[in-house]
Amino acid sequence: MKDLTAWSVEEAARLLELLAIQTKYLRDHLSADPERRVVELRALGAAARDVPGVDPDGSLLSFVTAEFRRMARRLPQSPPGV
Repeated sequence: MKDLTAWSVEEAARLLELLAIQTKYLRDHLSADPERRVVELRALGAAARDVPGVDPDGSLLSFVTAEFRRMARRLPQSPPGV
């Protein structure tokens, strides 16, 4: 892999563009399998939080948070202390 300091401005811009395309695709095609969906949502959350320009308006991070909350509501509820 190339040393990140050796990337040209054009290469870095292209990399960010490709990452934005891939995160949009992943968001639009999330798995129905809950375990896989968690991994996908974590990847989307990391990209939204850590990569400049992937989530400029915060909508991706809001989507990820809402999906985790929705999934948590579907978990079986255990009595306190169990």
